[in-house]
Amino acid sequence: MLIRLEQIDKRYKTLRRTREVFSGLNLTIDDGKFTLLKGESGSGKSTLINLLLGFTPADSGKVYYEDTEFTGLDESSKAAFRRENIGVVTQDSSLISYLTVDENIVLAAGEGKLSRKEREDLLDIVGLKDCIDAYPGELSGGEIKRAAIARAVAGNPHTILMDEPTANLDKENVRRVLNLLRKKAAEGNTVIISSHEEDAREYADVTVDLDLAKE
Repeated sequence: MLIRLEQIDKRYKTLRRTREVFSGLNLTIDDGKFTLLKGESGSGKSTLINLLLGFTPADSGKVYYEDTEFTGLDESSKAAFRRENIGVVTQDSSLISYLTVDENIVLAAGEGKLSRKEREDLLDIVGLKDCIDAYPGELSGGEIKRAAIARAVAGNPHTILMDEPTANLDKENVRRVLNLLRKKAAEGNTVIISSHEEDAREYADVTVDLDLAKE
């Protein structure tokens, strides 16, 4: 699905000030590519991811997934669209605490969609094969993040949206995550991530610098 943002305005207002994040932003994200969103702190990377997910409303403008005007859907329709089409990792993504890592993945992928071996192989890519039967409370923060990333791609969603998926990971695990996302893009999935990670440029097909995009 080709993704288009048309004339997006977004401001955050407090009692003391109004901060403009986007003013008339137009952006097209190609189908089946790995797109990296870059920019200085405060440039709007997380805001853009949340606009694309429908978690943050635009003040004005429209977001399209192919011919679907996503911004025009009601909340229940947005939620259904996400479930059917988008794999999501936000900065505060966590696992369902009373399910094992494996059960979290089965829930996301759908019962019977992936064999135990396929789930093990997916977790092995992010260095968590030995944690397949662990509960979230037995994992470190970095392990939970990597498990959430594996869960997000398990159902093979057409579009994968991740906000800072490599933040606070060591170099080896950054490489593991980026290799997984590169693999998904090579298989035809649309991958969009925000990241401060310089190495991410080497994996992405397209880099969008939001500092420049807003000029």
